[in-house]
Amino acid sequence: MKNQENAATGQFYWGITLDSGHTVLANADDVEINTNGDLLLLIYVDKINQKKRIQLAYAAGTWLRVWAASVHDGQPIAVQHVMSDDDEDGEDE
Repeated sequence: MKNQENAATGQFYWGITLDSGHTVLANADDVEINTNGDLLLLIYVDKINQKKRIQLAYAAGTWLRVWAASVHDGQPIAVQHVMSDDDEDGEDE
């Protein structure tokens, strides 16, 4: 059943911060930002031919940031540490 669920919802987990301050966590295979600045979360309906369909979309100006999210806590998966400008030794607190 897990493979069928992934096919219907997308295999990756994404975080989106909206201009309202809310955070949305959603599944999708890919994320694109079109020329208007709209955020599109896409799923593949045919991976061989690279055909996608929109799973979820936010208009330009309604979203602030998007990131690949951890399924454990929703935090960005590509970020290991965040340091302030005051951190001279590279150690985080």
